[in-house]
Amino acid sequence: MKQVLSLNRDCDRLSGITADEARDLEQAFKIVESILDRSFNPDKINYLALMMVDNQVHYHVIPRYKERRLFQEMNFIDKDWPKPPVLTPLELNDKILFNMLGFLRRLTN
Repeated sequence: MKQVLSLNRDCDRLSGITADEARDLEQAFKIVESILDRSFNPDKINYLALMMVDNQVHYHVIPRYKERRLFQEMNFIDKDWPKPPVLTPLELNDKILFNMLGFLRRLTN
């Protein structure tokens, strides 16, 4: 399941981030990777900076897996491994999404 890591202001180019924002981004990458490692242990993490519509610097964070992952009896399979990711949304019901969000939030404390 991909996440988005976003700047909190309008800025449509990577070259437009400040030195402080670059340091914050480094810390944000460390936090995101720590949470992913403790939760689903991805084999790789892909970051895509596409910025086609939004006027904010942001990265799509895509954990990648060689083998399936199981969460609450639902299998997650990275069918594109080891090729580049395909950005099609997963079909998750509200209960699974709510439970996964709670699970990930507990790892931040």
